[in-house]
Amino acid sequence: MTIGADISPLAVSSKNDVAGGNFSVFAAAIAKHYPSFDGFVVLRGYDDLLYLAAALSFSLTGLGKPVVVVGGEIAAKRPGELAAGLKADLINAVQAATLPFAEVGIMSGNRLLR
Repeated sequence: MTIGADISPLAVSSKNDVAGGNFSVFAAAIAKHYPSFDGFVVLRGYDDLLYLAAALSFSLTGLGKPVVVVGGEIAAKRPGELAAGLKADLINAVQAATLPFAEVGIMSGNRLLR
């Protein structure tokens, strides 16, 4: 099976953008670009992954497309490189974002948690 996807980064957010749990930055980026894409993948650190997924599920009402949240960290020993396992999780998340479901999910390994 081959899955093709056009990938466009929508928002790059620093810790300051989401200080105090202000996850509306992500919801606003998705809402702004909602008509242009068939699905969305949000890459975030592990520390607030669950909070982000919950916030998105409440703030993106009437969702008709998949939003997949995936967590990961930059490799400490090699700055700029993805940590072990994150590359596979990111590929899985992009594939999951092409599936026919309309809610916020979390990609963890080979599992899509919905």
